[in-house]
Amino acid sequence: MGKNRFGPCFRARAQRITTAAPRGEHFAASALLALGAWLTGCASDPMTLEPTVYVDEAFSATEAAHVEAGLDNWESAVPQVSFTRRTMSHDALRHVSPEANAIYIVRNTHAEDSDCPGIEHGHHGMDDDQCGITVEEDERTRGIICLNAVWLNDHQSSREEQGIDGWKSTVVHEVGHAFHLAHDQAAPSVMMPVYWWQDDQLTCEDVKQVSLMWGIPMPKNCVKI
Repeated sequence: MGKNRFGPCFRARAQRITTAAPRGEHFAASALLALGAWLTGCASDPMTLEPTVYVDEAFSATEAAHVEAGLDNWESAVPQVSFTRRTMSHDALRHVSPEANAIYIVRNTHAEDSDCPGIEHGHHGMDDDQCGITVEEDERTRGIICLNAVWLNDHQSSREEQGIDGWKSTVVHEVGHAFHLAHDQAAPSVMMPVYWWQDDQLTCEDVKQVSLMWGIPMPKNCVKI
């Protein structure tokens, strides 16, 4: 499967410029686009829909199963998504120098522990009642997902009463941010900004946003959306 070499920011700008320019100006517009993308870092964005995912070995077996379920949902809902899955020790993840085209999923015991690289308590990071956060590093070339394990475990049963897997919901949501998706205020969506409102799987509306962002076709089961 071919990778999206330039990332979604390049494609979105290309669509805006080439559709607005008269036919004879497309070449000049494309040249300006390439220059602008290079200057802003978009042309060097190597994040693809086929990243390597490093999962913290500190997750319990039950927690790890929820994380895997979240990753599985992405691969089943969006055929172009394919994860190379690996594990890494918690200490190694705390001090990792993130590589490009990679997603790191780290177990944070408490928000104040700040076990995740690039995350500071209460500033560009987790608050005490926050279930997870994603830091997109270096012009969005990679994502670091920090999961507040204690908070998620404390609230899992409440979400299960709603028929929702709170852990899985959070993983799917944060991977969406790693793939550059923004919050979506419209229900149902896994990308809704409030934990208690999120679905625990990608909806066709979520998949539509992925399709528009990455320039990929909609799967057949969502083609009418």
